Amino acid sequence: MTIRIKIIIAALGALFFGCAGAGPTNSSNETFTSKTATSSPLVSEPNTQYKAKKPTPVEATSSKSAAGFVGEVAAYVEKAVAANPEDAEYNGWGRDEIGNWRLPKSWCEERLGVSHLVNACTMRETAGGKAAVIVATGECEEWCEISSWLVVDEQGPIKLPEDTIDDISVAAMIVTADMMYGYTGGIDMCGPGELCPSLVRLNLNSMNTTRWSTCGMPSFSPDEKWVLCRGVSGEVMRMPVGGGPFETIYRLDSSISIESGPETGLAVEPVTFENNTTMIIRTGTPDGIREIKTPWPDVKVAD
Repeated sequence: MTIRIKIIIAALGALFFGCAGAGPTNSSNETFTSKTATSSPLVSEPNTQYKAKKPTPVEATSSKSAAGFVGEVAAYVEKAVAANPEDAEYNGWGRDEIGNWRLPKSWCEERLGVSHLVNACTMRETAGGKAAVIVATGECEEWCEISSWLVVDEQGPIKLPEDTIDDISVAAMIVTADMMYGYTGGIDMCGPGELCPSLVRLNLNSMNTTRWSTCGMPSFSPDEKWVLCRGVSGEVMRMPVGGGPFETIYRLDSSISIESGPETGLAVEPVTFENNTTMIIRTGTPDGIREIKTPWPDVKVAD
């Protein structure tokens, strides 16, 4: 089963997004990197006259765990890269700097039996290696044709239900280590000058979904008690993993201009952590990517 999903091509290459509230902007270290970041895994492979050779088929066997499954995929990619180094370099096969795997299209076709044309095949390992999300992206014009699967512990690949990935960035899905919830979402341009954030929680037992229009680009705190997300002004918010009120824990300085566009959405990345006490907040600006390091708060920000 395939669906139609709106393109979310993150200009920062994060696999991937608002709500007001006060938050500190001091006690931070900021750095810049040059102009633009890597492209999203949802971007199709380059559309040129070059015709890549199909990599040597590698038999994929069933795994006893998600880590084993990821290991099989890594072995497939290594053999494909060795057999076709030019194709591998041209199409970017392998694991990128933010942990996403770009796979040979033949892997999705052979291992998952994808019926539609595959322009990009990606995988993201999550939940401390206990889960992985695989996305096959087809034709992309105004919309992309998408199929997605989830590997959880010893189960999978499990085809995700259609309403789980409607109008959101599938490749940004993260899963809690206890295998209870998956989170995904982004911030899209939904009209002239209008941003529409989307955060979706998938219950992995019932496959029921809960949706919020508060923020997007989810990530977890180091202890996985909180899901963090980005608002339409780039602010960082958090909510208990099992659900509850949102609170703003960091607000960008008002002088920071955030890039956005119809195809890229809002140029913000999911929050990451340098260690258990330091958040890293990356935001796309006209001058490049601004990186801010700031303490992870232990208390709620005062109104």
